[in-house]
Amino acid sequence: MKRIMLVCSEGMSTCFLVSKMKTEADKQGFECTIDSCCESDLDLYKDKVDILLLAPQVKFLKNAISEKFNNIPVEVISSIDYGTMNGVKVFNQILNLLK
Repeated sequence: MKRIMLVCSEGMSTCFLVSKMKTEADKQGFECTIDSCCESDLDLYKDKVDILLLAPQVKFLKNAISEKFNNIPVEVISSIDYGTMNGVKVFNQILNLLK
């Protein structure tokens, strides 16, 4: 089971997107956990996640997070998909990372 974490500045705005992504994962029969956290709590999840997706407002942290979590994919969510809370597209971004 894959463990996916969405990271934003406060951890709140991603909650809505997480809910939509979970719905899409269930629809596709993909077993995973999808959660969110604020960037200041990210260290608590080291070695506990398989994929990190960054909200657009924290994309400037991508290099630092990639170095710290060097064994897992770290990607930035599209501003459009994040702004429209398009859980289907963001979930498909995860599937593409796993290919």
